[in-house]
Amino acid sequence: ALGKPTEQIDGWNPERAVDGNTGTYTHSASSTGYVWWIVHLGVVINIEYIKIYNRFDCCRERLNGAVVEIISHEGQVVATSPPITGSPANVEFQFGGVEGSHVRVSLYDSILSLAQVEVYGA
Repeated sequence: ALGKPTEQIDGWNPERAVDGNTGTYTHSASSTGYVWWIVHLGVVINIEYIKIYNRFDCCRERLNGAVVEIISHEGQVVATSPPITGSPANVEFQFGGVEGSHVRVSLYDSILSLAQVEVYGA
């Protein structure tokens, strides 16, 4: 996902989650309702696993409860991770080759901050 186009519900710097630097962060402004960040991979790939890096300067609890979703070219959610629990430095989810063209990280009723999102597949 390095350098691919990104969006988020609102806030600042969604592109920082794919800039290759775990010392930069995204930050949503919203903290109520459905809060999300998405990367557009540009092609359909078989996604083996996704690694999420939490910010390390503060606010690590902001990933608690977030889920990672793989979205098809048609816009359908085709796989969803279990919720992230606690405040891990990073977390990895295995998807076993699920086809997708977008990856979304979302949660409810909290600010969302991400350091990096890495998508591995072929």
